[in-house]
Order: sequence, then C-alpha cells, then structure tokens
Amino acid sequence: MAVRIRRYNYLQQKMAEYGIDRPYLAEQLECSPSCIGRRFMAYPRCTWTSEEQYKIMDMINEPYSRLHIVFPKDGISDPSAITAENITLAEFMTRLMAGTTQTPAVKRR
Repeated sequence: MAVRIRRYNYLQQKMAEYGIDRPYLAEQLECSPSCIGRRFMAYPRCTWTSEEQYKIMDMINEPYSRLHIVFPKDGISDPSAITAENITLAEFMTRLMAGTTQTPAVKRR
C-alpha cells in the first residue's frame, strides 16, 4: 500500500492554528466541501483560483509574498519527498496525463 502524500501541509497547519476547518472554508469560498477536498488533493481539473488563494491568504494572515509557500506547485512543499515508495499507479497516470511525471518508478497496489 502506498503512503499518502500530505498536500498543502503549511496551509493545513495554518488553518488548524486559526480554527478553520474545511466546511467553514467551503462556506467562505462559496463552494461545496467536496470541492475543497478535491483542491486539497490537487486534482488536475480542480485547482485553486487566484481569488480563492488571496482570500485564504487573508484568512490566515499570511502576506501575499508567501503565496508560493502556502500554495506550492501540486500542493507539495518538498518535491523530493515523492519517491517510488509513495506514489500509486493512479497518481502516476494522472501526472503523466498532466505532463508532470518526474518520478522514475511506480509502486503498484
């Protein structure tokens, strides 16, 4: 079984610090909780909009200059954390279709 990659780790830490849960975030962004869940999983067709990012930055009192830290590429702060041991075939295929395959091997379930 593959290890799950925790995406948007810093954002989730800051949300916990401010007592912001996903249902509240969904309410503030005027979308469904499932939509927020898909964004946290970094689904290719369900990305954060700029408007949402800036609104969240305001909610967690982060300066806009740290946008790249709160919303890193693909939700992963440290891309080297992705290894053959913790990526599934489904995730690899998703990345392949998105053109972002940087992982040399895939663990099958």
